[in-house]
Amino acid sequence: MTKIDEGKLSRCPVLVQNIENLSNSTSFLKSLAAEFKEIDPEVVFQNYEPLNIYKTCFNAIAEKYSIPTENIRDVEKKLEAAALLYLAMRQRRDWNIQVGIITGYLNKVVKKAKELELLLVPEREKIQQVFHIYSMFEDAKKTGELINFSIENLKQLQNLSSIFLSLPGAKISSYGKKAPMGHPGLQEWVRSIFLIWIKILNRSIENPNDGINGRIHLLDFMYDCREPLHPLLEHDTLDSMLRKVQKQYASSVNN
Repeated sequence: MTKIDEGKLSRCPVLVQNIENLSNSTSFLKSLAAEFKEIDPEVVFQNYEPLNIYKTCFNAIAEKYSIPTENIRDVEKKLEAAALLYLAMRQRRDWNIQVGIITGYLNKVVKKAKELELLLVPEREKIQQVFHIYSMFEDAKKTGELINFSIENLKQLQNLSSIFLSLPGAKISSYGKKAPMGHPGLQEWVRSIFLIWIKILNRSIENPNDGINGRIHLLDFMYDCREPLHPLLEHDTLDSMLRKVQKQYASSVNN
């Protein structure tokens, strides 16, 4: 399998712009976390507008690959859905790193808050008594309220990390879970294109000389579909991932 240069892929200006467009879709990000478990482009697409990645090139793709008129809308819809999922998974990995840095800092705050609480709580009455004496017995009530307020705030501070990790954006990152190996999102994207080919277009992955069916034409279709999404993806990379997807699909059909 071709080795994937993640640094090179990450510097792809088209990919960077697509991910930025996804980031600007706040309604998408707020609810994606709950849906992400499905890893299903159709689920992703149901509630969100597409990024129109294929708006300027889909007609040319449809003509080149002789997509029937009755299938055009469905194919375009599924391509946009697959693109959303691909970009979200790319972004999730990057967010995971950022979430880790933020969580590390918040954990330090939590640790200090616990230490301060342990210092303050056992000596609460003594501290209050000292303030009571040195205030000439005038502000004892206020001192007690201040101590109780401080302890309560320290308890709240100890929840900072968990509160942060419960936010929608942090949930998407899947922080703390094992990161997917290889190129994130690629397998799901290739699987989506594969299913478009065999289920919507009802085309074979065998290689007849009809200019339409066959794995070679599927790879060409996939290669053209990756152009507006992430053009630095190489043909060999797609070929290797398609083999994996084909194997998994064959196994699921036989079982």
